[in-house]
Amino acid sequence: MSLRDETTQAVVAAIQAIGESFAASLRLDAVLERVIQSGMQLAGGDSGSIMLLSEDGRELVVTAAVGPAASTARPQTIRKSSAGASCCRFA
Repeated sequence: MSLRDETTQAVVAAIQAIGESFAASLRLDAVLERVIQSGMQLAGGDSGSIMLLSEDGRELVVTAAVGPAASTARPQTIRKSSAGASCCRFA
């Protein structure tokens, strides 16, 4: 099996696991944590976070975080730039 096939299988398995998590629990926080864990596993990372747009559309708010920096990531918000985009950092 080629590396590409293995990667494709890993992505499909991650998507299936996220779908199962969503079906088992309609809690957004549980689903987002599963998305982060799947992404960490696929990328070989040790932490991750998801930011969602605030209700007023002016800020991105850390909605879920997993890993060593999770406690410091959660209170963070980032104001959207005038262009409507924000920068993300990967460590």
